[in-house]
Amino acid sequence: MLDIFKLNFGSKLVKGIITKAIRKYVKNQFGIDIQLDLNSLDIDYNDGDVIVKTDIELKVNRNETKKILTQINEMI
Repeated sequence: MLDIFKLNFGSKLVKGIITKAIRKYVKNQFGIDIQLDLNSLDIDYNDGDVIVKTDIELKVNRNETKKILTQINEMI
């Protein structure tokens, strides 16, 4: 039996809510403030496999970039 389920998040309201959730998560987890623009988000469920397709525009200022590189350096 073939199970298929598709979600397409195209409305501005839903994309705004998801964007705020992602920004808050990144800020809480990593202490990095990002500017995020979620252009599209599609989620497909096909026979137990979940496929996420996204188009994201991400902006990070110079100070936040230094924080990211410092955290990566500490992980290595």
